Amino acid sequence: MVATSVIRRILVPSLLGGWQCACTAAVLSANLGIHTETRIDIVLPDQVQPTNQFDVQVTLENSRPNGSGERGRLTVSRTSGSKTTVIVREAITLKSGKNRFSFRDRLSEAGFHVVRASFVLLDDEGNEAGEQFSAASSIDSEGEPKVLLIESTADPGDYSFLAKQLRDGGLNVVACPSYNAPRNIAEMQDFNTIVIANVPREEFVDDQLKALAINTEYLGHGLVMLGGESAFGAGGWIGTAVESALPVECDIISEDDPPGVFIIIIASSTFDQGEFILADLALGVESLRDNDRFGMISFSRKSDRPEWLGGNGILRVGEARAQLPKLLGDVDLSDVSDLPALLESTITALDDLNDVAMRRVLVLGDAASDSIPEPLVDSLTKLRLSASTIVAPSGSIGNAHLKALAAHTVGRYYEVYDTGKRDALRRILRYESRRILRSLYHDAPTGFVPSVQMHHPALGELAGEFPPLKGLVRTKARTDQGVDLIGSSGKFPLLATRRIGKGRTVAFTGNIGDTSRSIEWTNWKDFQPLFTKLLTWSMGEPLTVANYVLSVRVQGPVMSLTMKPIREGAESRPPKELVAMIVFPDLMTRDVALEANGPNGYSGSFTAPFDGSYLISVTVPNQRALRQLVTVPPLAALED
Repeated sequence: MVATSVIRRILVPSLLGGWQCACTAAVLSANLGIHTETRIDIVLPDQVQPTNQFDVQVTLENSRPNGSGERGRLTVSRTSGSKTTVIVREAITLKSGKNRFSFRDRLSEAGFHVVRASFVLLDDEGNEAGEQFSAASSIDSEGEPKVLLIESTADPGDYSFLAKQLRDGGLNVVACPSYNAPRNIAEMQDFNTIVIANVPREEFVDDQLKALAINTEYLGHGLVMLGGESAFGAGGWIGTAVESALPVECDIISEDDPPGVFIIIIASSTFDQGEFILADLALGVESLRDNDRFGMISFSRKSDRPEWLGGNGILRVGEARAQLPKLLGDVDLSDVSDLPALLESTITALDDLNDVAMRRVLVLGDAASDSIPEPLVDSLTKLRLSASTIVAPSGSIGNAHLKALAAHTVGRYYEVYDTGKRDALRRILRYESRRILRSLYHDAPTGFVPSVQMHHPALGELAGEFPPLKGLVRTKARTDQGVDLIGSSGKFPLLATRRIGKGRTVAFTGNIGDTSRSIEWTNWKDFQPLFTKLLTWSMGEPLTVANYVLSVRVQGPVMSLTMKPIREGAESRPPKELVAMIVFPDLMTRDVALEANGPNGYSGSFTAPFDGSYLISVTVPNQRALRQLVTVPPLAALED
């Protein structure tokens, strides 16, 4: 099936302080044996107040000859932040010509709302039988500042006390587990600042991390990370886009943090088949420090003996990181799965490694993996080695031997089935490898007293010292311009801020989620004022409502942008030029100049390199940004 489409966008101007609404139209065609063209238009009202009902008008135009109908399913939804509401999902039959539908919706609050309409063809049995065509539109309203507090899936509710304190301090706080966090940059626009509260890196996908960094540096939103056993380096954030935006570095080397070692043992050729890709094992070093150690051992078709990756035993991560893709590409797994032999080789290698602290092994096996002699298990225990095991079960059968190995060495036992196997394995790899970074979390049962290093606007009227704290993650303050170290414990930062690009970030490395261990902080009279001020500071300076309307028209791959003032003459000194920030579907960014084209008006254009959803943000000095979500159709189809 070859689909062609043309999408155009029309803006319905808003009044000052009102709601800015975008209307998207799409012309979509598919070669179904007979020529079919389906055009989707979404029309939203120019003003909507929360709690008031409004109409979403959708028009689908079918130009199939002879008046034949097209049966399909129409879905209209609205996404605000991490919450998606389905307005309607129903089977429809399109007659020839225009088919108009109107659906009632209601906004519960102000914010950035993405409205999507999609149409997919159905066969005679009601199953989806063709491509899904869609168009998107956005409603942008400036309400009260909104904070998103993301908690770990493993510990939901740990930060409920902080959330309540922030709400009592006047902030609008939305708390959610990481699996409900915004998945893309458009959904992040609903929040002025995003707080990652002791959440490990593996609970996010790669694109979320890139979007979080871009959302701050290029779009001016706040980003805050709070400490704990799963935060900063201890949470596997080393080397991520989020770490690069923070005021602290997670990869530190000190006498307090000796290197750890992470070893992958492949005892089954199952893990180089089907959905799993052997190259994913490089994720085993993704979040490790350069000074940590890594090794992978397996049987190769070239030899009847266990072989280490690269032939050099256990490697230093800093030296191995760049070589891993090639080394993994050269691996040729054998069907031999002699797990005891692999464990013996691992023990021998670890006996010669005396400068490491945490020792972790991840065994990849299957239902047929061998039993493990008790002396081998005892040797692993004496080495203080923790072994986790993954089994690709045969049907519903796991492996009792691997389950027992994990139990005896204080590891974890996983069973990974075919459905979603690759994603599950990637999460496990990230979790298991970061366990050797546990030493980065400094646990002080008797407590320590951090010191205030400088006065900062984020502290407000706070005077005196911080209360005693019983845990923090060891990090290193950046020396970049725009970084301020506000508080520390010895040589390790407790509180630091950073101005990066258009946005601001905050790092608080202390553990305040566990209220039983942070009672001195939660009972502190300045707890609420401090964190309310910190999050308010991260949002940036208060700005006035924009005096402009942004209009974006899409014709083929070309976007035409126009800015017009709501009130003529309101700008005493209008800038000669404005800049539109374009965020691509692949999260690359580009600036597009908007030149003056009349009294206070601006225009510019941009050719999209590929199809997908583009986020456009334009900031007028001292005014709130204007944002639009624009859908560009498949460009290859446009050339047909």
